[in-house]
Amino acid sequence: MKFLLRSLFVLIGLACVLVVALVVLVFTLDPNRLKPLLEKQAAERGIQLQMPGDISWKLFPNLALSLGELNLHSLQDKTLLAAVTQAEVSVQLMPIFQRQILVDGVRLDGLEVHYEVDAQGKSAWDTIGGDSKAAAETPADSADSPPELAVERVDITNLKLLYTNAQSGDRAEIQNLNLQASDVALEGKAFPLSLELAAKYNDLPQVQLAWDGPVSVDLDAQQLQVADAKLNLQVGAAKLVAALTTQTHWGEPLTSKGKIVLDPTALPPVLKALDIDPPQTANPKALQQVGGSFSYDFSADQLTLDPVVLNVDATRLSGQLQVKNFEKPAIVTNWQGTSMILDDYLPPPSEEEAAASGPEAPPQPLPMDTLRSLDFKAKVVFEQLTYQGLAINKPQLQASGKNGLLKLENLNLQTADGTVTGEGAAGRARCGRAIANGAAIARY
Repeated sequence: MKFLLRSLFVLIGLACVLVVALVVLVFTLDPNRLKPLLEKQAAERGIQLQMPGDISWKLFPNLALSLGELNLHSLQDKTLLAAVTQAEVSVQLMPIFQRQILVDGVRLDGLEVHYEVDAQGKSAWDTIGGDSKAAAETPADSADSPPELAVERVDITNLKLLYTNAQSGDRAEIQNLNLQASDVALEGKAFPLSLELAAKYNDLPQVQLAWDGPVSVDLDAQQLQVADAKLNLQVGAAKLVAALTTQTHWGEPLTSKGKIVLDPTALPPVLKALDIDPPQTANPKALQQVGGSFSYDFSADQLTLDPVVLNVDATRLSGQLQVKNFEKPAIVTNWQGTSMILDDYLPPPSEEEAAASGPEAPPQPLPMDTLRSLDFKAKVVFEQLTYQGLAINKPQLQASGKNGLLKLENLNLQTADGTVTGEGAAGRARCGRAIANGAAIARY
């Protein structure tokens, strides 16, 4: 028994000695030897890295390297690119002895990024990059080669990004950005990401944003993929909750396709947040539940929304929208709707209108200059519309416009008293003469 206890004590003592020796070994390794490597790597990418403080070991709550304050300037013109109040990386112990730094986590606090574009449209960030060919030719086991890096967690707090463009006069600002990510990879592998931030663009209201969902980023392919991420937006009293799926290529040309699902929300606060006066409706409960979904496909000169589902209170609209040639848009759209009470969405009668008497105001001429510029094809069908108490069954409207000629190709209205159909055209002929013709048939 004494032999067993003595052996146990010896083993425990030996383990303690090994642990102490290991700790002494780690802490006698001078982490400041990393400074020249980090500065060289930054310089190869056009960045002047300044590390005023010392790199030090941190034991609690886990083994970590504390980098302290960091400043990044353009190597070309010394413009400040970014600054960090506190940078810290937690590392695994055993790879250190193999001259590797396997990073468990990265923590950045107080990161401030500056992106300035001058009057010529150039930015100091344009000079940031690297000689990928030279990097590829550098031997992996070179004494000056940097340690291998792998990041499992990223934690960024209190990030601030400032963007100014002297050429366009635009200004954007992101504040209080907090980000958490794990298993981070920038080679097309999806990793979970959550963040929150406040953003402001020019004179528009500030936007609060929260994001939670997987992200896949491929820097070489310039591609971003998102699968069913949850997005929360708040602008003043307006709130939007959405689910986003997208595949975006941010290179030239910019392309993106995906799907957005919007939870029902009250529309008037959203319009107010966009500095748009919400419509006054006869029914105060109108436009209080607006939501839906749409799949989109965007390219350099085309936007397609198909299918689109829009829920407006108790009415469901489904359809498609395609826009080609953004400089001179050609629009094709098709919509089908369920029942809708139009009276709820019309302006309430004012006291002046109720008390008014006398002849009605003469009809105003159509804005022909605007209409002649339209290039569109549209078709709208409802199951039923109610207007001034009159039920209109299966109303249909099909119209088009091109080269200054507007066509009413089909109008069909069915009521309890009969059916109204019609067609017509209005516009200007090529010789400049105004033309107008049409026909209407009513059956009772």
